[in-house]
Amino acid sequence: MGARPLRLEATYWSGPLLCTPTPDRWILGLANIVGVVRNFQLVRDRIVDVCIAALPDRPAAEDDELASLVLSSMPVAFVVNPGHPLIGKASLSFADIARYPTLALPAGSYPKVEASLQSIGLWNDEVRMTRYRRDAWEGKSEAELTIGYGTALSLEISGGSLVKLPLDLPFASGEVVVVRREFAAHPELQVLCDLILSRLQVFAARFADIRLLPGGCWS
Repeated sequence: MGARPLRLEATYWSGPLLCTPTPDRWILGLANIVGVVRNFQLVRDRIVDVCIAALPDRPAAEDDELASLVLSSMPVAFVVNPGHPLIGKASLSFADIARYPTLALPAGSYPKVEASLQSIGLWNDEVRMTRYRRDAWEGKSEAELTIGYGTALSLEISGGSLVKLPLDLPFASGEVVVVRREFAAHPELQVLCDLILSRLQVFAARFADIRLLPGGCWS
């Protein structure tokens, strides 16, 4: 109704890169909750009005309470520290990756990502955290033979010391707006989506693998 500021939660990369400066009339959360379960529950319980999440873990199309809109798509790459043995290998397969530990967050944090990686023998070196910490995620890859994952946006704020391997994961990431279904057509939400898309355009101009998806449909 416009009487109070709207509340926005985001991922650890979309918070600083796409939601800062905070849009007019919005309050931004800490943007460091790991996983989608808690973030989606915050929207269900009306604690936050909108959550910026990441593909492929968006709410199901048949979800009665939540609707989602995909704003962008981008590949997810395997990333390692500069001294990793796989750097410079002429061609890589998932079998090559599986010879080394790969990062895994607590079970159920990102259900679709987890299932996809487990299906090819990955997601095996658990990181026990519910709040994002660079030292426990990117820092782990920098210090060990562990293989991590990154997109153009997540690598943008990861510290810059990780190396992308020439092999993408078997799914795409991207920015997804999640809201209670009854608010999907609200004018304030369209303004927010337009602003985030305009900020995504800046990164798409720098990184060719970011694909913008304006004019999408809520599902």
